[in-house]
Amino acid sequence: YVFSVRKKGPFSPEEMDWGRLLSHILFLYVQAPAKNEEKSKSSEALSVSARNRLKFAYPKIVGESHSLLKVLEIIDKVSRSDVPVLIQGESGTGKELIARAIHENSLRNGRPFLSENCAAIPETLLESELFGYTKGSFTGAYQDKPGLFELADKGSLFLDEVGDMGLSMQKKLLRVLQNGEMRAVGGKKIRKVDVRIIAASKDRKSTRLNSSHESPPR
Repeated sequence: YVFSVRKKGPFSPEEMDWGRLLSHILFLYVQAPAKNEEKSKSSEALSVSARNRLKFAYPKIVGESHSLLKVLEIIDKVSRSDVPVLIQGESGTGKELIARAIHENSLRNGRPFLSENCAAIPETLLESELFGYTKGSFTGAYQDKPGLFELADKGSLFLDEVGDMGLSMQKKLLRVLQNGEMRAVGGKKIRKVDVRIIAASKDRKSTRLNSSHESPPR
């Protein structure tokens, strides 16, 4: 019809070939949206099914991608344990959201969840922020102040950008991880704390120490 609006008589073989080609193109054009919609519904159904197989609902974490579902499966496995966790990902990918999900679905739920950005505070201040200080330990220390480890006792402490922490601080953090012991700045008394560490870093490279002879805390 396209080739022979004013023509009477049968199509030529060349016209028939062109007609078939156009009809195939039109058929694919019409069918493509329907197939894509069907594929999308199928993918959505699979995602919902995969979410339903998880132990926890994770209502604050939005997404249905395969990669995200793998992350949620890992959270399922580690939440109920008490092991320290390292979360790696670029800025803005929701590392603290993941950390909170781990805490909220752990046996420590209902206990404190505190967080600190290790890259935003100078190391000298970070030590007193994490471990607290005693009265008179430095200028301006007019009274004892508990640190985040003491305040988060029986709960979880989220340390963001832990890869930017200096060597001396990492050694002090390692003592807490190994023995659950800490000492306030200027203090002599060793205190026992029960805190689960959830740390985060931008990438693998940023978790390396400046010294090649030591390994970063895990």
